[in-house]
Amino acid sequence: MYSFLPVFILLFTPICLLILHYWRPKFPFFWLIAVLASVFSWTLLLLSQFEIPTLITLIEWKPQEIFPTSPKLLLDDVSWAYGLSLSTILLSFILTSAARSNKQYINERELNNSHWLVWISSITVVGIGLITVFAGDLITLLLSWTALDIFELLFRLSTTSKGTKNGRIILSFASRILAIIPIILAVAFTEPVNRTYDWTSLPPNITTYLIIAAVLRLGVIPVNLPPITLGFPRPQLQALFRFIPAATGLMMLTRAANAGLDSERTVWIIGISLLIAVLSSIKWSTQAGKQAQQPFWIISISMFMIAAAVRSQVDVCLSWGVALLLAGAMLSFYSARDKRLIWIVVIGVLGITTLPLTSNWYGVNFYEGSDLHIFYLFIIPQAFLIFGCVRQTIQPGSSSLSGIERLIWVIYPWGLFILVVSQYVIAFWVLYSSDQLGKPLPSLINSWPGLVASGFAITLFYFRKRWQKILPKEPTLTQTKQIQLSLERVPRLFFYTGEQLTHFIDRLVEGKGALLWTILLLTLIISLITNV
Repeated sequence: MYSFLPVFILLFTPICLLILHYWRPKFPFFWLIAVLASVFSWTLLLLSQFEIPTLITLIEWKPQEIFPTSPKLLLDDVSWAYGLSLSTILLSFILTSAARSNKQYINERELNNSHWLVWISSITVVGIGLITVFAGDLITLLLSWTALDIFELLFRLSTTSKGTKNGRIILSFASRILAIIPIILAVAFTEPVNRTYDWTSLPPNITTYLIIAAVLRLGVIPVNLPPITLGFPRPQLQALFRFIPAATGLMMLTRAANAGLDSERTVWIIGISLLIAVLSSIKWSTQAGKQAQQPFWIISISMFMIAAAVRSQVDVCLSWGVALLLAGAMLSFYSARDKRLIWIVVIGVLGITTLPLTSNWYGVNFYEGSDLHIFYLFIIPQAFLIFGCVRQTIQPGSSSLSGIERLIWVIYPWGLFILVVSQYVIAFWVLYSSDQLGKPLPSLINSWPGLVASGFAITLFYFRKRWQKILPKEPTLTQTKQIQLSLERVPRLFFYTGEQLTHFIDRLVEGKGALLWTILLLTLIISLITNV
């Protein structure tokens, strides 16, 4: 059984690389080992589709009266789709890195030796991310969330450039740690008969808590948090560290869709999701800079998933979640531009249109099966998403493929093309032919919302020079500080409390007793869950 072998490979490889670095610092094949490990894990994940479903228990907690459930890993259609997406992002990141750097890093030996930490960190974070998306219940999810957050916190603190305030890192860490609270509440409100906490027995009354936890896990709160400057020139690594935590939140949204939400709050949740989707999609299509755009990309598409989750549309949630990860990775990793590769990028992001024969064709079912006409208003944010993808694609990149070696010319396109392949593989094997989620293809008539959104996006692109003059310009640094001060005067108590909480967490985490506090927090969480 090789279903979960990729997790072992991705966690064992960084250890080998670390040993090699200290044993032979000038070892010239760090990048090659990272490529082989990512290709091997991607292939095993692809073949593990034939072993669905698979459930294994990691460790048996006893006595059962105190620990009613033990940590387990589950391989089903949802976890396989997100697991293959994470493995694809890792493989694409490593392959495209060969042409992503500046000319001083084209030398193979310097590329391998200067960025050994990049390969170790990227492989490790994806390995822990695979454990998270393979989590078979809420208990395993909490443990893997904590491990992922601690690793990212330690990595960011150790690689942040000198002079950068660690408060931004702590604030990002604290916002995601807060996702544990809704999960604890969800566990507390489950019926005693459902105390196994697995995904098949989630009651509808905890869906709201799961959605709140998923939003916090997306890694985009607070939205205006400046990007963290690391000590090496890898802006795409920022995207990797943003998409991996986001995938854990998307998995939670898809799992929450199994339970749905049967209450009067559905209309309110859908309305708020629509408002946020419109505002964030407009910001996504007009914001300058990839790192500044990524949070709004994640927020916009996740609002589609929230609206689908409350209606129990598991297949729609999964289709949009895969599009968010793989199309977003395509836009982030396509930094070395060339006109001969534009067709790969176009196919990779075409799924956002939900047009027939695209990888996200199933996403158009989002507009079907409801008497609420408010769903058709989601065409507006979808049009802005399409417009933003077109705008990103035609923009000049940070580097060029001219003058580089022929080998890189072969490796780099495959790093992009693998993102396209995975989108269609997941669409065919999970959304079409799966026994659990497989559904017939949408009809051409029911695909009209995608056509309308694409037409609206084309209109926006045609008149972009006119309507962009109407939009407010980006505020200067002085104006931004004035806006922040004016906002702080209104909810003064809220901002003051948040600031004090941030400082408190900062002192705890950065102190010498950080590990003790982490162990204590983990012990309290487990004790609370097992005694509820």
